[in-house]
Amino acid sequence: MALLTTPFGSADHLNYVAYGRILVQGGDPYTQAPLAWHGGHDPVTSHVEPPWTRTPSIYGPFATLLQALSAYLGGNTLRQEVWVWQVLVVASWLLARHLLRDLVADHGRVDLLWTVNPLVLGPGVLGAHVDVVATALVLLALRLAENHPLLTGGALGLAATTKITYAVPAAAVVGVWGVVRTSTVARRVGALVVGLLVVLVPLHLLLGRHVYDQLERARRSVSLATPGRLLVDVLQDHLARHTVRSVVFVLAAVVAVLLAWALARATNDLAPATVPGQTMRWTFVLSTAYTLAAPYSLPWYDALTWATLPALAASGVDLVLLGRATVMAVAYVPGRVVGMTPGVERATMWVRRSLTPWVGLAAWLALAVLGRRGGPVRRASRSARDGRP
Repeated sequence: MALLTTPFGSADHLNYVAYGRILVQGGDPYTQAPLAWHGGHDPVTSHVEPPWTRTPSIYGPFATLLQALSAYLGGNTLRQEVWVWQVLVVASWLLARHLLRDLVADHGRVDLLWTVNPLVLGPGVLGAHVDVVATALVLLALRLAENHPLLTGGALGLAATTKITYAVPAAAVVGVWGVVRTSTVARRVGALVVGLLVVLVPLHLLLGRHVYDQLERARRSVSLATPGRLLVDVLQDHLARHTVRSVVFVLAAVVAVLLAWALARATNDLAPATVPGQTMRWTFVLSTAYTLAAPYSLPWYDALTWATLPALAASGVDLVLLGRATVMAVAYVPGRVVGMTPGVERATMWVRRSLTPWVGLAAWLALAVLGRRGGPVRRASRSARDGRP
């Protein structure tokens, strides 16, 4: 079905192929905005929708190469270029399922939370988002983490250069090696770093050192549906805009640390003490804490959460994340104001502005309660060292 319809929920797929087309035609998608390409008359880049018409690419170099592949194979037709990108996303979704069935013993939970999960299929796969591609690359790294540190570094490098936030699992892998593989951790980390450099250096030499310049601008954004928006609304009448953004982002970092602590405790006994089990668990903890605390978050940002949650036994954490993600999906899918009827637009924007930030705040509090009830994290670490589940 995903390959028989146009993507929905956002217009990001138009950005993707526009950036790829600019690169294929000899331009620089990191400095040239879609609207300015060929004077705004290009048959592909001219279809990019606000607010991205004047925004150069914020994606990593590997994502840009995949976008360029879509533009090249799709020719000069917008629909064909988008369809090739959809094929890449669907292939990544299927690859993720294959890897998950290797990593997780409970295949029923894999299919429930990933394969047929409407919160993955709708915002992620049918939306044709780059997050699905990055998630598959992270799972590939976790699949290789036990025996192939060099290849693990390469896969993590590809994930991070698809979207920079997908560099977070590297910390999970190194941390688990430090607990479970203490005698070889230095050698493993060295090989991982080499694998990262083998990917990062050529990509940055190819596309330039400026590929992440736009992130400085993007990182100060606050989306309408996050708890951070509540604070912005309170402070914006009293402080300068840049001061408000700085306060929000400092507090978001603090919240991310606290959520990671709560999730670590809440999932203490929910994953096997093996390297795959613990890397999946800690990737879930760190990536989910970041996504929940980030001032700018959208439903498809949860892809890695849904991909790693199957490694954990069912718990109250599932219900908290399900509730939050459902409301987020209602708020943003459909997320394109273009083409909405006035009634649908009013309802969607009310959910986005007035309901979802409070649901996100409630999710923080619920996870804090679950974390407080959980056992000490050091008990899980000791069991992992002893090789016990």
